[in-house]
Amino acid sequence: SDQVWSDYIAHRKAKKSTISSTVIENLRVDAKKVGLSLEQAMQLQIKRGWTGFEPSWVTAANQPSSIMRGVI
Repeated sequence: SDQVWSDYIAHRKAKKSTISSTVIENLRVDAKKVGLSLEQAMQLQIKRGWTGFEPSWVTAANQPSSIMRGVI
């Protein structure tokens, strides 16, 4: 969504992290490994203050139920 994208840009800028097509594609691939969409992974990064994303950081046990349903 436009809102998540805008929030993601602000989050990355605040963390002094760049956004590139490589960053987005890697996030998309890693998110898919744990059953998240790209948007859900972005939301999780923002919520947890992450600039990186590792599939091992996300498990069903520590994943917010709202993310699993696609609602934040």
